[in-house]
Amino acid sequence: MKMKIILVLGLISVLGCQTFLQSKSGEEQKAEYSESHLDFKRWGRDSNCCSAVGVKAAVASGGTNSSKAGLEILKAGGNVVDAAVATAFVLAVERPHSAGLGGGGFMTLYIKDKNPQAQFIDFRETAPEKAHRDMYLDKNGNVIADLSVIGPLSVATPGFVLGLFEIHKKWGRLPWNRLLIPSIDLAARGFKIYPSLAKHILEKQNCLVRDIQAQKLLFRDGKPFQAGDLLVQKDLANTLRRIAKNGAKEFQTGKTAQAIASYMKANSGILSQRDLKNYQIKYRNPILGNFKQWGLISAPPPSAGGVLILQMLKVLEGFPLQELSQKTAQYSHLLSEVLKRAYADRSQFVGDPDFVSLDYSKLTDPTYIEALRSHVSLDKATPSTEIRGGQWMEDKTHTTHLSVLDTQGNAVSSTLTINDIFGACVIAPGTGIFLNDEMDDFSAKPGASNIYGLTGDKANEIHPGKRPASSMSPTIITQNGQPILVVGAAGGSRITTSVFQVILNDLFVFQGDLKKSVFGPRIHQQWMPEFLDLEDSYSEVTKQYLSSIGEKVRQAPWSAVTQAAHLEADGSGRVRAVFDPRDEGGAEAY
Repeated sequence: MKMKIILVLGLISVLGCQTFLQSKSGEEQKAEYSESHLDFKRWGRDSNCCSAVGVKAAVASGGTNSSKAGLEILKAGGNVVDAAVATAFVLAVERPHSAGLGGGGFMTLYIKDKNPQAQFIDFRETAPEKAHRDMYLDKNGNVIADLSVIGPLSVATPGFVLGLFEIHKKWGRLPWNRLLIPSIDLAARGFKIYPSLAKHILEKQNCLVRDIQAQKLLFRDGKPFQAGDLLVQKDLANTLRRIAKNGAKEFQTGKTAQAIASYMKANSGILSQRDLKNYQIKYRNPILGNFKQWGLISAPPPSAGGVLILQMLKVLEGFPLQELSQKTAQYSHLLSEVLKRAYADRSQFVGDPDFVSLDYSKLTDPTYIEALRSHVSLDKATPSTEIRGGQWMEDKTHTTHLSVLDTQGNAVSSTLTINDIFGACVIAPGTGIFLNDEMDDFSAKPGASNIYGLTGDKANEIHPGKRPASSMSPTIITQNGQPILVVGAAGGSRITTSVFQVILNDLFVFQGDLKKSVFGPRIHQQWMPEFLDLEDSYSEVTKQYLSSIGEKVRQAPWSAVTQAAHLEADGSGRVRAVFDPRDEGGAEAY
């Protein structure tokens, strides 16, 4: 009898929750969906933060000094590429835990007076020549903890310097050495450590303290630097001076390359000067597609981002988005179902196209899209165990981002990384460069998960010269041939989900209000593990409803950090930049 009462009360609770949700008007649900995310105090910000608007160009990035450097270059006569390169190098100084000379990245470009106008440049890290498939496994075939994450053996061949050098040579306007002045100055004079950087130093202190150079840079009297302490990076300033003078050769055969190779050899690493010398960037065809009246330009494999975003947008075309986007719980559930299927495909099909045969067009084929869509229920969550990559096909950090947009029709979206926070936690002596731990983005063995909980298959196994699969999603949205939105994010596996949602927010939910779109609702679902992560501002009613239909809801442990710029939707021709209040950033425009 007691059990029956409990069951009845549970049923009443669920039905009551559903009835309550259904009884709320669209405007009420929209308010729940948006206004709680515009509580500036919860981000430690005021209502005037995080945004800048101008009539010529705008820059958003993960650093205050970085965005100012981009604007400085624009005002000096540089174009969007010059601004992006200068911003990227300052980010290497201002965010040593996120990106830098020891890492790599992707860049999506739209240059109005070039043919083709859309470009994608891959300067992601590659596996060293001595890397092999089983290098992180013990004799029993089990993954050795932390070996791909901490220390010299986790370091892949960096592409940051050569990538930006070649991009500038092809599309830049100002002299190369001019673009590095802001980063050299900031490294030499230093800056006060901001709260999130202090937090990450504290978080990674046990890793950092193992490296003598990291200790010298980030610790005083054995204690990690705190917010407000001055961080001066003299070795990095000298390295930047050499790169300004010698270009990419400095990182291939110069003093910097020699220092990195010597350190690796002395500390059981496998990255060699030969790897640095032979590294090549890749010019790839960007992912191109349409979503209703908008065009999409995004990252192709080895990034999963562009393929998944296009796939998910195509699936959503068959749903009444305008109506559902006003309803928090139902809309969040729909996104969760779409994300599950996309990330299942990611795990099986995404890898370096130079090493595996990838027909990723199948993932966005209309027949496959319709099959995916037909298996999405608006009333019930599909367990992840019932989803696998390609299931309905007939035949799977830290980081930072910058967005630059001008009113002449030119745009840059670039995501930069050293992978985990402070990468491998090692600095090559005399360089000031934190080296990446990008080898963890490979699949150590099929089905094993990396630090972001992502699993992979043979498409992403380790091979010399190969690039690991990525979630980085530098994206440009166009309308009538004009870039209107530039967006990207930092945050491992959460990058793609965040970029996807900011696009939807800007186009549908908040209809051109970029500030609300970046601040706004953020969920994360990556198939495995199965959790639907919600940021803490979602209401209990929404959480209860989602749980009642089978979603495994939990509070998001953290969210990706997005940087975006767009043309104002009011037809004024103005351009706006917005950085994410979830972390440090900068927005500049003129």
